[in-house]
Amino acid sequence: MEERVVESVGKLCGTVPVSGAKNSSLLLLAASVLCEKAYVLDQMPRISDVEKMREILLFLNIKSRWVGQNALFIDPSEAKNRALTSSMCAEVRTSVLFLGALLGRFKQASVGIPGGCNLGPRPIDYHLKAMGELGAKVNANARGVSASLEKEQDAEICFERPTVTGTANVILAAVSLNAKTVILGAVLEPEIDDLIAFLQQSGADVARDGSTITVCGGKRLQGSHYTVMPDRIEAGTYLIATAILGGDVTISGIKPIYLHEVLECLRKVGANIEEGGKAIRIQMASRPKALDIVAREYPGFPTDLQPQWCVLSALSDGSSMIKDTVFPSRFDHMAELKKLGIRYREIEGGVVIEGVDSIEGQTLYARNLRSAAALVLGGMAASGKSKVLNITELNRGYPDFFLKINNILSY
Repeated sequence: MEERVVESVGKLCGTVPVSGAKNSSLLLLAASVLCEKAYVLDQMPRISDVEKMREILLFLNIKSRWVGQNALFIDPSEAKNRALTSSMCAEVRTSVLFLGALLGRFKQASVGIPGGCNLGPRPIDYHLKAMGELGAKVNANARGVSASLEKEQDAEICFERPTVTGTANVILAAVSLNAKTVILGAVLEPEIDDLIAFLQQSGADVARDGSTITVCGGKRLQGSHYTVMPDRIEAGTYLIATAILGGDVTISGIKPIYLHEVLECLRKVGANIEEGGKAIRIQMASRPKALDIVAREYPGFPTDLQPQWCVLSALSDGSSMIKDTVFPSRFDHMAELKKLGIRYREIEGGVVIEGVDSIEGQTLYARNLRSAAALVLGGMAASGKSKVLNITELNRGYPDFFLKINNILSY
């Protein structure tokens, strides 16, 4: 098990460049199944989840190689339909997207139960129901899902609850079908817009009108040289780190609109925020004020920044209530943060955190990606040294995390 010693640091100062978005890049990799010619994706993050998706693509005879620091060449011209086992899919949640992509292109798909972070119940029932509405016969068991397309038909699919991967899965299936598909209740996340933009450039007929997405399928997709959108969660993590530790940091290569709600919350806790065209500057000179937040679907406060915000709340002046409507049980980081001296109590769907003046370093265990980021931020704010076990979780979503942090340490 890999571990990392994290020391108490001073204020942060400097510029942090944002990488391509993890949550978009994984959607785009799944979309490569649909394309016929080779192309390049720029600003692809070098993270372990991308490498796991590349392994699945190689099994499907879709070749890829790095041709620059963050440029990935992909050749899907000889793609083959093969059954994906549970062991292949166990480590990355977006492996479920191959259900829609393979079903759309080859009219048949077999995919193991997807893995990823353990954030509580994340059923794929909505995916299966949607595939059935597209005309597929679907069989599911504890090991995986198989689907075969019996007929191509127009469909109107309404999601009863927001689902990013569900929305993406239907899009990936529908673009290859000789039919018109209307998705109602589609999520508003910009990563879905990034997928749509790539598919449009590749030749697909996909249009969005708010939470309604219309796909007129049957077009042949060529692939397209495309630049992945910036990672709003990575950017938000560095912004929150600065609010916790104090300092003056500019996040470059990010559109402020992607983080509107987060920026408003940072202003409320005392940060000075300057927004540029593709940059955000944060200045923090005082202890954060307490603030209640509720994590929601986009454009609300992101659930992927809720664990990091809990660290800020723990060191704020006052009491904060933190709730998460996306993953109500996503608070496993609190038990680890408690070891540092953080005080909290559980409530339905969240926690109430009582701000403390200081915390002390301890040995901590990272159970998932965003919890790992929160524990590192806690260790950076604590006196002395902390040891974060299972630190490889951080590598799933943050390229060069410690290098970027070291570059803005002022000591």
